[in-house]
Amino acid sequence: MTLVASASASASASVVRPGVYRVAGTLTGPDGQSLDVESVDVELPAGTSDVAVSFNATGLAAGTYTVSDLAIVNAEELDEEALARPASYDLAEPGEPGEPGEDANPTVRTARSLTLTNQFRTTGARGDVVTEQDFACDSEVHISGSVIAAGDVRMTNECRIEGDVHAGGAVVMDSRASVGGDIIAVGDVRLQSTVTITGAITSGGSVRSIDSRSLADLQDAKVVGGEIVEAATVDAPTLPAASIIPSPEDPAWSSFGQLTWRQWMNQTATANAAPAWSPGLSSSPGCVMAPWAASVNSAEVVVTDATLIDTRHGASGCADGVTLQGMTLALGADLVIYTDQLSVINGLRVMSLDGQSHVLRVLSPAGSAQCTGAPSVDVRNGLVADPEIDVQIAAAARVSLNGPVALNMRVDAGCLAASGSVALVRTTPGVP
Repeated sequence: MTLVASASASASASVVRPGVYRVAGTLTGPDGQSLDVESVDVELPAGTSDVAVSFNATGLAAGTYTVSDLAIVNAEELDEEALARPASYDLAEPGEPGEPGEDANPTVRTARSLTLTNQFRTTGARGDVVTEQDFACDSEVHISGSVIAAGDVRMTNECRIEGDVHAGGAVVMDSRASVGGDIIAVGDVRLQSTVTITGAITSGGSVRSIDSRSLADLQDAKVVGGEIVEAATVDAPTLPAASIIPSPEDPAWSSFGQLTWRQWMNQTATANAAPAWSPGLSSSPGCVMAPWAASVNSAEVVVTDATLIDTRHGASGCADGVTLQGMTLALGADLVIYTDQLSVINGLRVMSLDGQSHVLRVLSPAGSAQCTGAPSVDVRNGLVADPEIDVQIAAAARVSLNGPVALNMRVDAGCLAASGSVALVRTTPGVP
């Protein structure tokens, strides 16, 4: 049995005023020994928000660990009393990872070049990131798996990759970037002596220090922990296939009840006792689902049976797409949303209605991987979900995630833009 490469704990914090808050905690071993202390700064709105902090658990023996002393404090006034101090969280071993090839879907896959920054992180034994072009990471990015890029890889500042880096082009690392496994590059590898590579480097070109240190110096200083091989025969990385998005008529959805956007709006407004005059009850309910009486009259949408919602332009009549504003999806069954353009405003919470595992799939088959125009899926100001909920986003075009985002999620998109604190846990297989 093996412990996941990293683990996280989350809690709800009632923030009195919007601002930047520091989330901190301690990873404690089975014997009560403190093993790791981590903190992250996140921007929170007023009200209640879910927050998370992740810990590096690489190399720990199997067992049960806890996250204690989890606290949320105003980052500009660290002497203030913590806003939240929840109980400890168990980090139990998840079991053996599947054999290679059993579930090759990474946490993030993009057709276009991918740049990750701020507090973007993947958590779990399969927290891989794959791109068909170039990969770059900056700031406090933490990838719990490997990075596979058909093109070049550039890592800087505190960017940390726990697994391997396999690049079809060159690799450049500077500042305090780190790789917990090996670097395998078809092209050259360029390193600053302040970086860390725990494993070996195999390059189809040359390996050089950008601050004039010899390769022997890099190894003596433990900048590179393993062997350095230059001018090797290095194959281009093999990328897992992109998700194939089935149509709403696919047999995969035969057990799902299907609703149009209008039907879903009408059904939800009726369940929430919207007033008789509410447009949410009419044949023209509008393109925004929101808590007010003129929409669906409550922030909660309850799903008790497996359901597929078709919100695409032709089915919804919404030429600029549909919007979920300040809503909570309470899932007692799986939910599939087909969309050409879906916006999430003022946060979206996805909760398990019955405490059981359920899947939310957001599927957008239209659009170009050139990623021009508005995003197919645009999350603004937060998306959080219960641990029992798995979220899968598959989009031919662009996906935009604006934190705080903290949930079990897989993203397969033409391109991905992420900002703020975004923490994704890889738990589920791919579409469907």
